[in-house]
Amino acid sequence: MPRPTLPSTPADRRILTAPQYEVRPARADDRTAVTELIDTRLDTLGRPTAIDLKVSRSALLNCLWEEVADEPLVWLLCEDTEIVGAAAVLPGAPSWAWGPIQHDAPRSRYIAALFTHPTPDVALARLLTQFLLDRAARQPAEDDRVHWLRATTSSNRVMHYACAELGFSVSDGVRRGGRHIYLLQHAVREVPNLDRYVYVSAPHVA
Repeated sequence: MPRPTLPSTPADRRILTAPQYEVRPARADDRTAVTELIDTRLDTLGRPTAIDLKVSRSALLNCLWEEVADEPLVWLLCEDTEIVGAAAVLPGAPSWAWGPIQHDAPRSRYIAALFTHPTPDVALARLLTQFLLDRAARQPAEDDRVHWLRATTSSNRVMHYACAELGFSVSDGVRRGGRHIYLLQHAVREVPNLDRYVYVSAPHVA
């Protein structure tokens, strides 16, 4: 089966002409810059969506420089010294969303939060998502392979964006806290030529 390549979309072509980006684990001294990034993004999204994303904001800031089994929980996308994206990725999807059986098998990574700078004509969220898909697909052979990158949202706007722009699909929905929660997932895959777009400062899993 041939390896998938980066889709040739206008958003991806814009990435090709953009400066080289760096992806690195978050550090304790990144908190102020990451908080400013998130709040700037929420301001551009408007009140209804910003309210829906309050939980994601807290989730990212609460695990900003933590690790699980030597794997960072928060990755930052940087352009020069500026942080332009941040994603919190947990070892597995929550059992309240996918159930205890699906929670354990097949294995997954769970995007608890993903925020990028509102930069016109640059697909930062797509770039950061591709890094996460590629990294999840390159887990050591002695571990069980990760099959899915998963996420949840109660926002219709975020759900449509994740499906149309990031390649996720809606696998199901649940009721939680009186709200409808969309369950999103994307099959993990290696992304050829990813190093043309991003430089990973931490050792990449091979």
